[in-house]
Amino acid sequence: MSVIKAVGQQHTKSEFAYLLQGYLSQSAEVCELFTGATNMTTVVNLIAALSYRENDERFFVTSLDTELVFSVLFDGFHLLFIKEVQHGSLNQAEHLILRLTQYYAVKLEAEFVSEQADGSQSEQHLELRNKLKQVLMASSQLDGLYLQRRGQQNNMGR
Repeated sequence: MSVIKAVGQQHTKSEFAYLLQGYLSQSAEVCELFTGATNMTTVVNLIAALSYRENDERFFVTSLDTELVFSVLFDGFHLLFIKEVQHGSLNQAEHLILRLTQYYAVKLEAEFVSEQADGSQSEQHLELRNKLKQVLMASSQLDGLYLQRRGQQNNMGR
């Protein structure tokens, strides 16, 4: 029975990854990130694998929006941030997930700034804003870490 369940979960993840690829493909800025060796199919499958939890309603939707995509990306971002800080051994697909999360965090933050005049903030809205701040702060920390590592590599040759 567990084999059937595992196959069903793989099917759910692959359907979500296909839907996610269609959503990401709509943005020219996102498509520009995939000019390297790693293609979008690899990245969306990794996103689905990192974010999937059994009975997660996000994986059973028929259409995606920016908030849902960010929510799924946030799960993977959190894991990859820890991996990068502790080990510094992310592959290209994992780096792309970090950049995609940062891209959507900046996009959502800009939308929130323009909606700020509304003044209505639900608990869900506040939780999303908190996640956005976490991603933006962590991205800034990662950029500093990358600069520091580059500096150390350059100094080793002198």
